[in-house]
Amino acid sequence: MTKRQIVGKKVFQEKGITANIVEIGSPADGDKRGINPDERIFFYDDSCNWWSRGGGLDLTPIGDPCGPDSEVFL
Repeated sequence: MTKRQIVGKKVFQEKGITANIVEIGSPADGDKRGINPDERIFFYDDSCNWWSRGGGLDLTPIGDPCGPDSEVFL
């Protein structure tokens, strides 16, 4: 589990909420898959979850500012 995943789970656990982590991929994959009970933390691939000047991770020049986005869905 990554540090981001650990922090995400901890935030929910402190409020007594079960929060399973799911690797979604693309929004289309997520739409096909759906959401199961107790799933609250979702990770998309870099086509949606990446900010940079060049696009996804593969298109970002080394040294450019970039990184994963964080979004919360309630």
